[in-house]
Amino acid sequence: MALYDQILTGGNPQFGIHRACETKSEAQQHLLREGLRKLISVGISKDEAKISSYSDGKVKRWITVSDFKKIFLDSIEFEFTLQKIDYKLPLYEVWDLLFLGGSFDNKLYYINEKVQKYKDAEEAGKNPYMTLLEDKYLIAIARFLEPAEAFAFIFERLIDKNLFIGPHSYTDLVDPWQLRLMRIAFGL
Repeated sequence: MALYDQILTGGNPQFGIHRACETKSEAQQHLLREGLRKLISVGISKDEAKISSYSDGKVKRWITVSDFKKIFLDSIEFEFTLQKIDYKLPLYEVWDLLFLGGSFDNKLYYINEKVQKYKDAEEAGKNPYMTLLEDKYLIAIARFLEPAEAFAFIFERLIDKNLFIGPHSYTDLVDPWQLRLMRIAFGL
């Protein structure tokens, strides 16, 4: 879901874009995910003073076309099938094919919007990951984070009350530090 959202935001559903990405090999999907992580890290690490804004003034250009092309070189081609036609194109051209209209810089707007939300949350002293999840993937809160929080809470109570008896210890299941780190990382 996260991969689709990052690479396919703004696409035209009538073209069957999700199915096109599913036709990529596992190696290419991995390359795409790792490249997106690097791209977003580049945007997050930039100093705000050196960044221009989009015309709406809400979002800055944290990631530029130049940043994109440094990570997704034109020599790296992605193979996929769309409407029964096989393609082999650099990612830059894939986006031009799949996401109609506007400049490539405007197509980066949706990724820059996520970086902006991350930066804004961080500046406000909030957990930026949770802020993004709550904003873009509200279903993830109910499906994954709330059960994770309930599990961590119940499991910590079991540890505190030494309810594990018999040949096994709670450490056979999870280290208490993993629980603490999970609570810190996700603000649970």
